[in-house]
Amino acid sequence: MIVFQMIGDDYRWEPIDVFIREPFPFAEARARAMWHEIGGGVSVPIVPLETLLEMKREAGRDQDRIDIKELQDFAKYQKERERP
Repeated sequence: MIVFQMIGDDYRWEPIDVFIREPFPFAEARARAMWHEIGGGVSVPIVPLETLLEMKREAGRDQDRIDIKELQDFAKYQKERERP
């Protein structure tokens, strides 16, 4: 296991992944991370998309392959929306 997921009763739609070991250079990913406020003035770093895709490719589980496709589709959708 590389990561486990925590889900709160009040925030089931916002699970948090906790890493057991560093699957990528943390300092580099943190420098490139987007920060997201989760409430009460608490912000958390969100791993860059390409880093997440690399982790999922390495894990290679069926669910990871599904996630990769959905993440790539979402990224494409976002780029299309940003076009003037």
